[in-house]
Amino acid sequence: MLTSIKDECAIVGIGMTEISKNSGRSELQLAAECVKEAIDDAGLKPTDIDGITGFTLDHVEDIEVARAVGIPELRLMSRMPHGGGAPMSLVHQAAMAVATGMCKAVVGYRAMNGRSGARYSSGIAEGPETTDRISWGWYMPYGLLTPACWVA
Repeated sequence: MLTSIKDECAIVGIGMTEISKNSGRSELQLAAECVKEAIDDAGLKPTDIDGITGFTLDHVEDIEVARAVGIPELRLMSRMPHGGGAPMSLVHQAAMAVATGMCKAVVGYRAMNGRSGARYSSGIAEGPETTDRISWGWYMPYGLLTPACWVA
């Protein structure tokens, strides 16, 4: 029985696009660039990746990123909701998938085009498509419109 994942998995590659006011690229393009850079940094090929993790609030689907990068088959696609501490959930999901043998290599990403794409700080008229409309009705009247409010 596996009791510790110490020395069973590691973060071996990192990718990041430049931070700018107007990237001139879609969120999918930014995500694909970042994921490709992380795979290259790890010394792997897209065909070595069999898991991907992302965020429900992003406007890019995991399968779109996998296709754009050239990942042929996935054993894991995991999407984490909200913000706050959610980035650690991506790392946790990836670590557990590798440590348990479900996946050999997992990539996690966040894709935002906050200046020219979705603006999370400007408020919204209705809940995002990925949010359960029933529970959203409990958030909206109290001004709980950001991930920081949801996890506080």
